[in-house]
Amino acid sequence: LQFVIGANRLEKFDARHLRHIPIRDHQVDRSIPQFFKARSTIFRIVDVTKAQFLQVFLNNLPHHGRIVYHQAFGLAALIPKKEPAGPDTVYDLASLTKPLATTTAILCLVQDDQLGLDDPLEDFLDTLKGSAIGKATVSHLLGHRSGLPAWRPIYEQVAERERGQPGFLGSDEARRLAVDYIRRESLLSPVGAHVCYSDLGFILLGALVERLGGRSLALFCRERIYGRIGAEPLFFVMNGRVSGDGASGRSADVRVVAPTEDDPWRGRVLRGEVHD
Repeated sequence: LQFVIGANRLEKFDARHLRHIPIRDHQVDRSIPQFFKARSTIFRIVDVTKAQFLQVFLNNLPHHGRIVYHQAFGLAALIPKKEPAGPDTVYDLASLTKPLATTTAILCLVQDDQLGLDDPLEDFLDTLKGSAIGKATVSHLLGHRSGLPAWRPIYEQVAERERGQPGFLGSDEARRLAVDYIRRESLLSPVGAHVCYSDLGFILLGALVERLGGRSLALFCRERIYGRIGAEPLFFVMNGRVSGDGASGRSADVRVVAPTEDDPWRGRVLRGEVHD
């Protein structure tokens, strides 16, 4: 069982708040002994105080390689209207993109001998030559020890350009703007001196993957990672369109993605859009 409360935080619950879920005959093959052994671990939350919403995922009761019970409980959304969670609901992985996409892609390039963890960024990204961050290595960025700040509102500059230049958002030029913005950013500390969780560092790592991989980060991940292991559905959404979509290359409907927040800057509830 995995309990996900509020902003995707894993929580533990007192057993006094749990009771068994009744299982109807048509839901499971009762001849499967493993199910009866696992049934004592199947619960429903009956008293969760001050929780904004509750999602309970119940799966992976295997029998000879097949799932015998797979169900979802609770709500995928509260606003603008309540939406029930389902087994097919897709969830925004947010900063899990860092290990599941960018870091894994970097390690693919290391495996291919296209770069080393101790190579400085300026060896591959010409824009960074002569800059303070250009001296940082791939390892520094992976470990959040580059000296870069946590984040900066780069989206404001991109949005301003988009208003005067429709189609700028998501373009190669927009990617270059982001890298140049980070190049001019002052470091908070010397490279390697301190740890500061940084989105900016991973933007640079994404640019590095695209430079050496010769394609977008989304397409690189689909072809080199997700497609090979059948990890579906894992995909990027770019400007409302699926990019580098599921392992089979099929399209995905963003309406099945659970919304993440009511964003005051955009003035709408976000669904299948990066929130920051």
